[in-house]
Amino acid sequence: MKKIIVLFLLAGIIISCANTGGSMTDAERNSERVIPGSNDQVSSGDFSDAAGIEWKLTGVIINGVSTQYSRSTLSENFSESFTLKFDGEMISSRGAPNLYSAPYTLGNNNSISALIGRSTLMAAIFEPEHLKEYDFFRYLQYINTWQLSGGKLELSSLLDDGITVQLLFEK
Repeated sequence: MKKIIVLFLLAGIIISCANTGGSMTDAERNSERVIPGSNDQVSSGDFSDAAGIEWKLTGVIINGVSTQYSRSTLSENFSESFTLKFDGEMISSRGAPNLYSAPYTLGNNNSISALIGRSTLMAAIFEPEHLKEYDFFRYLQYINTWQLSGGKLELSSLLDDGITVQLLFEK
């Protein structure tokens, strides 16, 4: 089991290093974007406006299609699940039921990257529909851009298999 975890960590490091170089993504080329579900053009704002706030996940969009995850449909057991906070240079997050943290760095043109994260290892007795904790942590591991608009935060991820994910958060 330890060997498998070490292999996954090493693969994540290699992929993270590969994703930080190379050509610019479409999101990096555009100084303005539209947050899915919004009709407003947004500019990124200042990332310091996102720091120190507990963000609650409200939606997940994979390859442009909503996963139907909705915070309003979570049972009371998950009311504190799927949150995110940027403190200093660390991402702190709560899944269902584990905690996750990872160092992150900001780059130019709204780019952001997370390094290898760590989480607690409690067994999940229940998992909410439409989002598994493992997937949520994986999406955070591969974040590559951020946007702030009207009290909403969008983190975009590009997974190693080419899948794009938008994580939508509100205060």
